[in-house]
Amino acid sequence: MFTRFFRALSTGDLLQSALKQANSMLQISEEMFIAVTDLLLYRKPLLYDIYRQDQEINRMEMEVRKKVLEHLSLYPKQDIVASLTLTTMIVSVERLGDYSKNIYELASLYPESFDGAPCATDLVEQTKKVLSEFGLTTRAIKHELRDDAQTVLVMHRSISQACDQIVGNYAKSGVGNAKEAVMCVLYSRYLKRTSAHLMNIASIALNPFDRIGFYPLKATKAEELESIFGYASGPENEDDE
Repeated sequence: MFTRFFRALSTGDLLQSALKQANSMLQISEEMFIAVTDLLLYRKPLLYDIYRQDQEINRMEMEVRKKVLEHLSLYPKQDIVASLTLTTMIVSVERLGDYSKNIYELASLYPESFDGAPCATDLVEQTKKVLSEFGLTTRAIKHELRDDAQTVLVMHRSISQACDQIVGNYAKSGVGNAKEAVMCVLYSRYLKRTSAHLMNIASIALNPFDRIGFYPLKATKAEELESIFGYASGPENEDDE
């Protein structure tokens, strides 16, 4: 499906332009994620207006939709699946910007150093994994790299489970003070959802249109893990929320 998708996009100037704009949206989303997580975790100063960047992503999303609609108006029987796939992709890219905005707002509410929080080590580790997912997803979409897309899907399951574990630890034990707990739980959820949207985008490389955002039917989780890490564990079929 992925090769056909890119072949279709390469045949139309409007769709080509829309794809380039979608890739630019993804790049801006990654830059936003780096900036806001550096602010939250390391108190590095923010050098630009997050809200303005989020508005720019929203503007680009509307432009992509407009170009796809114009293309379909001119060629109603061509590139229908590619057009639907592209408009599906940009919804997840736009949500990446929203979650970075949420992380920025969380950092504003929690100005203290993050180092002392019981969840700090785990969340720093998961943040690095999500950042790796950004790079893998971008390469998968730009260069049609199925292996990178597959890695994102496997990484998402690991990140999702780790974030759920952090939330569960606070729910069961009440570790830390209330403000700290709120920060750690909310940040865990934002990381999980950021990873989920990257997984949705990466799944374009592996799935037909109707299964974008889900794990491929051809491979079980065990096969996915073995193909990348050389080992397998855990349940085999578990689509995320």
